[in-house]
Amino acid sequence: MRRALLFVLAAIFSQGSISLPAATSGDTPKAVVVEVIGAATYVDASAQSGPIKRGQTLASGTTITTGPGSTVRLDLGLNGQQLTVKPDSVLSLDKLNIQRTGADVVIETKLEVRKGSILGNVKKLSAASSYEVKTANGVAGIRGTAFHIFAIGIFRCLNGQIIVTISSPGAPARAFTVTTGNQLGGGGPGGGQLTLTPIPPQELRQLLSEARPIIQRIIVAQRNDSPRPTDHPNPPPDVQAIRRQIFQEARSRGLSEEQAQLVVNAFFATAASQGIIINGDLFQHYIEAVLSPIHPGGND
Repeated sequence: MRRALLFVLAAIFSQGSISLPAATSGDTPKAVVVEVIGAATYVDASAQSGPIKRGQTLASGTTITTGPGSTVRLDLGLNGQQLTVKPDSVLSLDKLNIQRTGADVVIETKLEVRKGSILGNVKKLSAASSYEVKTANGVAGIRGTAFHIFAIGIFRCLNGQIIVTISSPGAPARAFTVTTGNQLGGGGPGGGQLTLTPIPPQELRQLLSEARPIIQRIIVAQRNDSPRPTDHPNPPPDVQAIRRQIFQEARSRGLSEEQAQLVVNAFFATAASQGIIINGDLFQHYIEAVLSPIHPGGND
């Protein structure tokens, strides 16, 4: 059950960025600001600074600072898809690079979390590509992973795996593999005991709460594709039937009744608030975006 919930979270965060308008133009490496909640500022490589605004493009060498209660969501395009800078955090975009080698695309992404934490999802990378997140005590290698990483040296894996290399003064570097549903913590900048443990349940609930706006964007992004009432060729859909179908799909993939109902409610509440026509295409998109990565019976 726990793993099923993790897959839901990973799918939501992943599809949240895919469903948004394309954020890249050609192969130019950049981070596009998708959303700003509260107050956030930037300082770029040339020392230019100012408030961060939606739609703004941030390049390599830019440092992002969020205030208390503030969040910045970024789309890194080919350099790693979705990234969220959490409240009261400082993130440096140390390096964003894209290179085409024949049919392959090689990307190099280097980030540093100096304060607070970041939450992200990285699509599967080519063998020659690299995506690294530096903290006070180590570096995380990301490959096809949903993650939550803290500046103080906590590495959480929501899906896939993270290879973490820890450096301590006067000691050889140590490598750890953090797999789905687990976290590596402890140690700190001055060394100390490192432990691999399951992510606390309360933290998973918090992440699910943060995923709700992304669920909303998945649905809202379909508004333009939904037929207007005057264009609807068929009778209005059986809403209760669709509600039951989403619920059954979620349950068949190992979610509890409570978790399945949350998925159903998110779908209908957002569709209703945005005046979106519920149709087969919208339903199918939602199932594929949120539930397809969960295999039936996968409640381990």
